[in-house]
Amino acid sequence: MGRHAALKGLSVPQAIEAGKRLKIESIKPATINRAYLAHIAALFKWALKEGWITSTPFTGLAVSMTPASPWSPARSISRELAHRAEP
Repeated sequence: MGRHAALKGLSVPQAIEAGKRLKIESIKPATINRAYLAHIAALFKWALKEGWITSTPFTGLAVSMTPASPWSPARSISRELAHRAEP
C-alpha cells in the first residue's frame, strides 16, 4: 500500500488498522475530493456526454470533510468499499 513498507501485502482494512497503530498519516478528505473524485467524475461526465453511458454514479459524490463517528453511514460505506477492493 503506497509508500510504506510496513503496509506492503496487507489488505485495505488491514492497512488502515496498521496505519492507525503506526500513526501513518492518511489521505485527507479534501485531497480525495479534489485529486481523485473530481477526475473520476469528469471522466464519467465526459462518457455521459459522449453517449458511452446513460448515467453517472459520481454526480454530487464527495467524501465528508468532517470526521465520521465509528458507526456513521459514511464510515460503513467506506468499510464496505474497502472490503470490495480486496482481491
